[in-house]
Amino acid sequence: MSTVFAIMGSEPETGLIWYRREAGGEAVRLSDEELSRTKADEAVLIVSGRDVFTGEVELLARNTKQLRTAALYQLEDDLAEPVGSLHLALGKKPSDGAREQPVAVVSNMRMQAWKDLFQPVAETIAPRQSMLVDTDMVRAADTPVIFDGEGVVILFDGQRANAIDAELAPEIVPAMLQEADLADPEYIVGDRPVLSMTGFTPSETISYPAFVSRFIGSASIDLYQDGYRQQSSFDLGFARRWAVTSALAIIAAGLWLGYLGVSALQLERETERLYQSSLTAYRAMFPEESRVVDPHRATLTKLGDSATGSSGSVTGLMSAFYRGLEQVENVEIVALGYNSQSNRLTSSLKFGSYQDRDKLKQVLETAGLSIELGGVAQEDGFLVGQAVIGGAS
Repeated sequence: MSTVFAIMGSEPETGLIWYRREAGGEAVRLSDEELSRTKADEAVLIVSGRDVFTGEVELLARNTKQLRTAALYQLEDDLAEPVGSLHLALGKKPSDGAREQPVAVVSNMRMQAWKDLFQPVAETIAPRQSMLVDTDMVRAADTPVIFDGEGVVILFDGQRANAIDAELAPEIVPAMLQEADLADPEYIVGDRPVLSMTGFTPSETISYPAFVSRFIGSASIDLYQDGYRQQSSFDLGFARRWAVTSALAIIAAGLWLGYLGVSALQLERETERLYQSSLTAYRAMFPEESRVVDPHRATLTKLGDSATGSSGSVTGLMSAFYRGLEQVENVEIVALGYNSQSNRLTSSLKFGSYQDRDKLKQVLETAGLSIELGGVAQEDGFLVGQAVIGGAS
């Protein structure tokens, strides 16, 4: 898989500096012209561990949503900001059956700033983007490591990687080495080192980009999670995408069966199966319709105004609803229905708190949607309630 990555310059005005990761792990810097012509499988932003808290939490929750909430409160005493202003990313689940999972925590403000700086360029380069923490990558090292270069100091003692402020590193690093009883860590020196300690003989000289390229494949945690995922699965509207997918599936099935030269009986059975699948999907979307002869044509008629994307259509209504949900982190859909006569969505929602419930109402009303919230009940530590969105146009 081809990979390009970006690191942030030491000065704010420098912006991002881009590199291509070679097969052997080397890093080749890309000029602006080369970057404009570059295509890769993945684009990665490397962020400093000085701005990210990394740790481990116990696997107490049953699902990812609950685990995120529980993890923030497990780490609350170690965090300097209120948990409501923080973004938590989960690492890979342990394969050895351990009860602890790595996590990374960063402020939403900083996370959004990184995304705004990185994603506009990254999207033109690769279909997949990720955001990795340098201290998380170095955890895969076999031996203790000190990296000193590019104004960055990272100390990995064999268990935990620490990013250390460059100005404090000359005093802090010797103390940490003594406390961990590390006499001879691998000492990697890059450009602009900040340490001046005696008793070390560098075994290798490597730049920060080469250091990053060396460990980029070992990262456990991608910060692009939850609300920062690259795109919503409902960007085009569920109903519109369902109609297009169904039509393509019917065409593909017909061509494939014709190519194989199946018997008329087989073709008839396949056509009947596809018809029944379309009929089932139509009735699930429009439960008030008791009978329909041609579900595909009926769907197109129902969604005739979907191309406008207005909230007067089911597609526009659902798209606006899901765009609103993306802005409220701790809200989860339990069930969803649509009534075409009243043009209303009826949804059962799970809220993390009353504040999340109020925020969702505010977001949807700001977007021009009518929303009516019913009563709520406690369920497994969450609030569950009904919501009616939209109305007859």
